[in-house]
Amino acid sequence: MAEDQTIKVYIVNFDATEITQPQLYFRLGSMNQFCVGDPDVIAYWNYIPLLYMLKSRQSAATLARKLVPILGDRFLIAAIDPFNIDGQMLPAAWDWLYFDHEAAAKSKLLGGMLPAS
Repeated sequence: MAEDQTIKVYIVNFDATEITQPQLYFRLGSMNQFCVGDPDVIAYWNYIPLLYMLKSRQSAATLARKLVPILGDRFLIAAIDPFNIDGQMLPAAWDWLYFDHEAAAKSKLLGGMLPAS
């Protein structure tokens, strides 16, 4: 069955209560590498410690399979509705939720010569 091609926003959080500080640093570094390097991650946000938001076309289950080797067996990934959330965050964090990262990436192709669609 093909993945839904709609871009979704996911929240990812993991339990760091039973790991050592070096293990925590390793997981944070690995998570950042995943967010920057995995082709299924369109954009990511990490303004609050141990809390990530990812934009992806993949399902939560597909992303979770990729996260198990990084985060271990105690984490949560859930799709969120960016138009039905609330909280106290910096304006840049809210801007990230509504920014069209994919269109911005496309406009950078060929030095901005391709129109964003």
